[in-house]
Amino acid sequence: MASESLVRLSAAPSLSLERCLTLLVRIGEGQLLGRLPGGTGVRINYPILGGCFAVFESGRPSAEGEVLPGGEDRFLEGGDGLGRLDARYSLRTTAGVLINLRNRGWLNVTAAGRKRMDEGCWPLPEAEYRCQGTPEFEVGDGPLSWLAREVFIAQCRYPAPNEVRVDVYRMPFR
Repeated sequence: MASESLVRLSAAPSLSLERCLTLLVRIGEGQLLGRLPGGTGVRINYPILGGCFAVFESGRPSAEGEVLPGGEDRFLEGGDGLGRLDARYSLRTTAGVLINLRNRGWLNVTAAGRKRMDEGCWPLPEAEYRCQGTPEFEVGDGPLSWLAREVFIAQCRYPAPNEVRVDVYRMPFR
């Protein structure tokens, strides 16, 4: 028989997520920085060339705009087989609001996906990788300032060789 504590700990509410932002970003050719000391991996910098985004509140678009050129994903291909993302984007809404976004996370590729990558295949079918991040936002006071006061998770997909789609989610207030 389970202890009373175990029963109480097991009775957690399920979480629901709400999509609140989607980016479609054009990325440039990787620039090889090289192997880092200590065996941590190989650093490749991918320039952000531009793109578009939309913010959603209660499932409806509330703002849209452009991903500004000049950001970068400082990707680390780890010696352990995991990819580590550290992407920085600057966004500007059609109303002129600037938003800084930093998304750090992981690219985890299956053995079959790794083999395809070694053969020069990119992008991979979605079943062969998982790419997730934890975005953080900076934005001035105003209607989008809630972006700087919540915790988010992101799912990244690669629909084309030079493109990444980032879907950002939050837990809605109950």
